[in-house]
Amino acid sequence: MTINLVGLILTLIASQTIVTALLIKTLTIPAGIAVTRPGLLIDSLDIFVIQACLFLIMAGVAGMAIAFWLLRPLHHPHT
Repeated sequence: MTINLVGLILTLIASQTIVTALLIKTLTIPAGIAVTRPGLLIDSLDIFVIQACLFLIMAGVAGMAIAFWLLRPLHHPHT
């Protein structure tokens, strides 16, 4: 559970860093620069990285939910 929680926190920090970098990238592009310097545009790979981070967060939440579900019988044994 602790490793899963640490992984979730690190994934959240990484995804916020990536989203912030993309936001800065889009806000600093002046109007019309995309035509002259297309390297400043957001690549499709950037979107896949964000999607991968979201899948990691979903997997971490699902893992924690399953772990709590499996631990439930230990705290409420059948008598």
